[in-house]
This record gives sequence, C-alpha cells and structure tokens, in this order.
Amino acid sequence: MMKSLPLEYAKPTLIKYTNTKLRLSEFMKSKYNRTDLFLYELNVDFIRDFEMFLKQKFTNSQTTCYKHYQRFTRMIRYAMQKGYLQKYPFDDYKIRLPRKEVQFLTIEEINKIENHPFEIERLSIVRDLFIFSCYSGLAFMEVSNLTEGNLYIGNDGEVWLKMVRQKTKKEFKVPLLPKALKIIEKYKDHPLSLRRGKLLPIPSNQRFNGYIQEIGEICGIKKKLHHHLARKSFSVSIALANNVPIESLSRMLGHASVAVTLQAYASITDEKISEDFKDLRKRLVIRNRVMKAKKKKE
Repeated sequence: MMKSLPLEYAKPTLIKYTNTKLRLSEFMKSKYNRTDLFLYELNVDFIRDFEMFLKQKFTNSQTTCYKHYQRFTRMIRYAMQKGYLQKYPFDDYKIRLPRKEVQFLTIEEINKIENHPFEIERLSIVRDLFIFSCYSGLAFMEVSNLTEGNLYIGNDGEVWLKMVRQKTKKEFKVPLLPKALKIIEKYKDHPLSLRRGKLLPIPSNQRFNGYIQEIGEICGIKKKLHHHLARKSFSVSIALANNVPIESLSRMLGHASVAVTLQAYASITDEKISEDFKDLRKRLVIRNRVMKAKKKKE
C-alpha cells in the first residue's frame, strides 16, 4: 500500500516499514509457527512477546523496539480507521522511548569552527555549509536541494526560505539569518552549484560527514561531528538560547507537530524553563520591593 504512494513516503521510510514487517513475520513464525494472524487475534501478550523477541533474538535496544512498535501500531490504527478492527488491542501496553541527551554544539564551538582558516578548499566549503545549517536548521537533503525558487521576500522585507520537509512532507518557512545569506551569496555561482542547478555545492552525505569529522579534529572539537549536529545546534544554541518560542522552532524545523519538538528537546526545554523561572523569581522580588516602597511613601 505504502509503495503505491511514493510522493507521501520517502524511500528510507519505506525501508523501515518493510523491516518492521519482516521482524513481525519472523516473530509469528517463531512464536506461532504461522506467517500471519487475524487482526482479532492480536492482544497485549502479542505485543509484549514481540518486544521480548526483538530484544532476545536481535539484541535490539529500547529505542529500536519503540520504533518497530510505533510503525506497527500506526498500521493497526489505520486498520481501525478502515473498519477492519473495532477495538485497539494494545490499550494497556506501551513501549517507552528512553529520553536521550540532546547532542549539540555550543555557540563557542560553532564560532571556533566558523573562524578557523582552512587552506584546503574541500574543507573550507564543507565548513561553510555546516555553519549554514547551524544558522538555518536545514537537514542535509534540504541543503542539497536548495534552489533560488525556495527564497522569497517576507512581509518583514527580509529574505525567507520556503521548502517541504522530505521526512514529514510538511511545508516549513525559515527567515534566513545574515550568516546563512552570506554563505548562499558566496556559493551560488560556484561551478558545482551551477552544474547542479542548486544554490550550494554540497558533496554526498558520506563525504560531507567524513570531511566535517576531519574539521572537528583540526579545530579540537571533542564531539563527533556530522551534518545533523548542525540542525541540533541551530535548535539549541541559536534558537532556544535566544528565546525563540518552541512553537516557532517547531514550524521552522518542519516537524509534524509541536509535540515532536518538545519530545526531541525535552531535556533542553526543561533547563530553559528552569532558567526562565529563575529570572521570573528575580523580577517578582524586585516588583514586591517596589510595591512596598510605594506603600511606605503613601
């Protein structure tokens, strides 16, 4: 079914769903000596045993089990929408996704990479493209597909970017910061950009990640660098650190919902709330002092 809708599901997504289908088939063969089950046969024991099968047979992590569970139950709910199943069979069971620490670069680390002089052209280009994503939040495929047609002038008179997020198929808009604009201007007439009909001369994902790791070693960055780290760094060190609301960040990242953004940056938003309340407490103390001083004068 999903393969017949190529515009709605990216190839990597189809591969993941196919893998979940394979794991389910292997589980049913092992547990029931069958290749298929009727929907009405599904129950909590089925999904609990499936999780144990994934952990014991394939040593899958909690996160991997959660992803299989997520894809499988999404299809179950689709079957309910079509009327093939009346009641959700796994009401009393959930696989929790463990909270992961968000990896990102601090503004000091971003500046360290940005300001390092590189004489080798390939490193200089990849460094600039990495910094571009640090200041725009674009994922690798969005950077790779960026064209002049994606840029427009917003109501504020500034240059904005409008694209469709490949992963979610959701349109998103981002006001471009000066550093991101400067990099576009620098590379839009680069031979590779012109040959590809794109704005930026980005190499393959594999080469990019190899080069950015090399850059990290040269700059003395201890964290493992890869392109997605730039997107995380934009979210935390550029946006959230400068009080961009989580709702606005979610739209700029092209997430399916604000809940996805909150889940992805839960630990960061908790810290941000804590810092905000420290400031709130200080302001309330100052306000109370001012009010007391006024009453004394009266």
